[in-house]
Amino acid sequence: MERIFYELKEALSQPGCPLCSLEKDAERRYFDTLFYELVNDPATRQKILRGGGFCPTHTALIFEERNSILGIAIIYWDLLGHYFDDENIPLSCPLCQTLKEKEQHLLSILQKRWTELKPLWGERTFFCTRHLQTLQNGDTLKEEIMALTQKSLHTIQQHLSALIEKFDYRKSHLPLQEKETLSWQEALEFFAGKTLKKERK
Repeated sequence: MERIFYELKEALSQPGCPLCSLEKDAERRYFDTLFYELVNDPATRQKILRGGGFCPTHTALIFEERNSILGIAIIYWDLLGHYFDDENIPLSCPLCQTLKEKEQHLLSILQKRWTELKPLWGERTFFCTRHLQTLQNGDTLKEEIMALTQKSLHTIQQHLSALIEKFDYRKSHLPLQEKETLSWQEALEFFAGKTLKKERK
């Protein structure tokens, strides 16, 4: 629990949605562990088979990350071999389930330790549209996170304005600041409900 608390503290001080950032880290760790360490673990393989494999989003991520081609080949050899065993299996992505549990745990920590965590909120930290919806209506935590998110989005909007302005040929000599060059990506992340940048700044 303490490890996750410290991860949350770090994520809250960074630009972007802290829950999306921790979700992306969890996805990477999950696939590293699966394809390098648990690829031949019978219980892990059974869980993947019972769920019918991974959802389209996480399958695309496997392709993008390519952790271990051998590990991917072994898992998907198994999935192809069992695909027609039971055509009525509802898809139940094991990674989606893991992430859902982690999200609930993070929200619980936020609820219990918000007084400690609130001062760490960064100038460009926000909850994305997807994670704003996970907060309970009428809850003080939601009201405070909404207010902080609104303030951060206003800052990002100002950076977008500066970026747009510097595309004017009369101002093209002005140097672009890093926060201006990242502003369009942060705006997309707010609406996408996921971390899009490869590396956080």
